[in-house]
Amino acid sequence: MKRKTLKLLMTFLAAMILSSCESSLAKSPDAIKPNIVLIFADDLGYGDLGCYGSELIKTPRLDAMAGQGVRFTDFYAAASICSPSRAALLTGSYPQRCGLYMGISPNRKEHRYLGLNPNRLDLHAAGGAGILSAQERLNVASRIAAISIFCRKPTISTCAPTASDNGDKIMISELVGIEVVSSTRPWEVSEAHIRETLGTGLFSSRGADLMGFAHQTYAEFLASRYLHLHETSIKKIFALLRHSGDLEAHIVPQLYETAAWVASQDEEVFSAIACNEPHVLLRCDEGALSPEQRAELTQSFLEAIDEGRTNDRDWNLHRHYEKLIHPGLEDQLSQWLTDGRRRFMARNAAIHIAEACKTSGLQSTLADLALNECEGEYLRSNAAHAVAIVGDSETRTRLRPLALGETRNDPQDQLKGNALCALWPEFITAEELFGHLRLPKQKNFFGAYRNFVEYELSRRLSIRTTLEMINY
Repeated sequence: MKRKTLKLLMTFLAAMILSSCESSLAKSPDAIKPNIVLIFADDLGYGDLGCYGSELIKTPRLDAMAGQGVRFTDFYAAASICSPSRAALLTGSYPQRCGLYMGISPNRKEHRYLGLNPNRLDLHAAGGAGILSAQERLNVASRIAAISIFCRKPTISTCAPTASDNGDKIMISELVGIEVVSSTRPWEVSEAHIRETLGTGLFSSRGADLMGFAHQTYAEFLASRYLHLHETSIKKIFALLRHSGDLEAHIVPQLYETAAWVASQDEEVFSAIACNEPHVLLRCDEGALSPEQRAELTQSFLEAIDEGRTNDRDWNLHRHYEKLIHPGLEDQLSQWLTDGRRRFMARNAAIHIAEACKTSGLQSTLADLALNECEGEYLRSNAAHAVAIVGDSETRTRLRPLALGETRNDPQDQLKGNALCALWPEFITAEELFGHLRLPKQKNFFGAYRNFVEYELSRRLSIRTTLEMINY
C-alpha cells in the first residue's frame, strides 16, 4: 500500500473508555472531558492499518478501536522523522523553532542548544500579541536583515557584550535607533521592539543567548525589502551589492539572492543587472517577472554566454530556466538554435532553456539540429535529449537513424543513448533494440548510452516488451 506520509498521528476516541467515564460524569457535571488515546507512530503509512484499507498487514486491535471510536482521515505532520515531529507535538511550534530540524545527534552542533526561542517565551508571557503590529514587526525584521546581510553578521546576541566578542555578532544595542519608514513618520526602534520581533517565527536559536533568521531566504528578501522601503538610490544599492575591490564591479556571489530580490522590486536595478550579470537574475522570484522582463533576461543571458561573460556550467542555474517562459520564447530561441555563427555554449544554453520550458513548437528545429552531421556531437546529443522531452511521436521517430547507429561522429554513444531514450519502447521494437545494442565505446565514460542500458531499458519494460525480449 502506497505510503502517503512517513508520519501519521491517529487519534481514537474509544467507546469503551468513554462509557467507563459515564458514571463519574454523572457525579461531576463539570468534568465533561473525554479520554483520548493518542498513538504517535514512527514510519507508519496511512494505508498500513486494516481500518484504513490494508489487506497485507493485520491490525485487529487497532481496527477494533477505530470501529468503536472516531476515525480521522486527514492529518499533517510537522516533520517526516521522529525527533522533530515529537518536538512539534510537545511544544506546538515548528521543529526549527525548537532548534530541532533533524534527528537528535551528539555530533550535530546545533543540538547542543535545544529549546524554545526564549524571546518567544517572553512574548507568550506578555499575552502572545506583543505591542507591535504585524507590519511594524516586519519593518523591524527588515532592519535586522539589512544589517545581517550587508554587514555579514548572521547572528544576533541577546545578552550584553563581553570582552571576548570578536565583532562577528550583532548586538541588540546596534539595532536600536530611529527608523524612518516614511517622510512623515520617524519611529524609534527600542530594545523591546527588537526582542519582540526576535520572538516571531522568522528567527530561531543559534545557541545560548544567540538568535538568527530561521532561513537564509527570510534575511535575503527582507534586506531587499528594507532598501525598497527606504527608496534607496541605485548608486547606493550597487555600492552595497558590488565588491569594492573588483575592477569589473561584479556583484558579490554571496549577495546574488539578495540582488535578485532587489531587482524583482526595482525595474532600474533589474535592467542594470540584466545588462552586466544576467545569470544573477535567474534567481529572481518567478512571479515578479513580467513577460517583457523574461524576454529581456533570456536575450541578455544568451548574449553574455555568446560573448564569454558568463556560462551555463552552473547546474544550479538550470532549475531556474523554466522561469524564462514567455509568449515570444520559441521565436527568440529559434534564432539561437539555427545560427551557426553563435558560440556553441550559447546555443547549448538555448537547448536547455527550450527543454526546461517545454517549448514543443521547437521540436522540429531541435530534431533538425540533432540530425545535422555538420554540427558538433555535444550540441547534437543535447538536442536529441530535448526532443525526448518535448517531442511528439512523429518528431521522436525521426531520431531512429541515431538510435540504430546510422550516423557518424558519435564517439561516446551520446547520440545513440539519447535517441534510444526518445524511442523505447513506443517507437522501436525489442528486436531492433537488442539487435543494435553494443558494449559502450568508452568503458570509463558514463553517459546517455550507459544510462539507457543500465537503467532506462529495464525501467521501461512492460509485459509485452519483456515477452519480446525473451523470444529474441
